[in-house]
Order: sequence, then structure tokens, then C-alpha cells
Amino acid sequence: MIRGCDLQGKMVRDEDGAALGRLNELHIRDGVVTTLVCGPTSFLQRLMPSHRGRRYAWSAVKKVEAHQIIVAAGRRS
Repeated sequence: MIRGCDLQGKMVRDEDGAALGRLNELHIRDGVVTTLVCGPTSFLQRLMPSHRGRRYAWSAVKKVEAHQIIVAAGRRS
């Protein structure tokens, strides 16, 4: 089991190793993670109603490692 606080702040990378930014927001519906939002502009979502940042569906997550989250390349939502 993974807790949301365990994911917060991890670097998000694509399968090729390119850095996409740090995870700033998790979107959850009915207790299930639906979307990851990362990158520097995603921080604005905490401060004001904004839809900036890179969004990835949870289904795009390939693996969660100790210091990073790997998502499928080209699977933005």
C-alpha cells in the first residue's frame, strides 16, 4: 500500500529518464488516485484555481521507486 504523502515531492520521469518535474498534486476520486500533476507550474494549483502543470493519469504510472515515479512516455491526460 502506498500513501499519498509517500508520493508527494517525488521526481516524475518518463520511461526514457527525462525529468517531468516533482509531484505536487494528486487527484483522488472515491478513494482512488486518478491523476498526478507535476512540474513547476503545478504548484500554482495549491495557491489558486489553476489547471497548469503536467497531468498524467494514474494508469500511465509504470512504477514507483524510492525517489521517483516512472510514467509512460506520451501518456499525458
